[in-house]
Amino acid sequence: MFDIYVPLEGLQFDEPFDFELIVDPSLPKDSILIPSMVTHTFIENAIKHGLKPLKNRKGKLTITVDKYEDCTRVCIEDNGIGYEDSIKAKKSKVMIHRSHGLKNTGKRIELINLLNDLNITVDTVNLKDEHGASVGTKVTILFPYIEQHNNENARN
Repeated sequence: MFDIYVPLEGLQFDEPFDFELIVDPSLPKDSILIPSMVTHTFIENAIKHGLKPLKNRKGKLTITVDKYEDCTRVCIEDNGIGYEDSIKAKKSKVMIHRSHGLKNTGKRIELINLLNDLNITVDTVNLKDEHGASVGTKVTILFPYIEQHNNENARN
């Protein structure tokens, strides 16, 4: 999903941003379960609200997938305008369209956790330089490590 969606989003930019997907080679890529509708909103927000308004440097989006303790960790990091500045910019504009992506994703995570007895967590950090200026956003999502087995009997 990352390899298809992110380059497509990049087509809307005059100057495309850099994109890097780093997957820990020890993870069995074809069998790790990461609900795409959980990660999608954070990736979309990084692109549309972090990188798109960026004017003074080339944008970069890095998605890292690795194992952390007993979890699969997905980090979505951009060098955009930062979470705090993005919120300020939205508040200063007249909004015709209200985004509900993060709210809906939060509800989706709650439902997934409840129905599957899981503990998916999300941590968002506004990245700052040494002078306190916003230089991006990092979202870390921890999914309990669940390996999907390609066993026909498991689906029945």
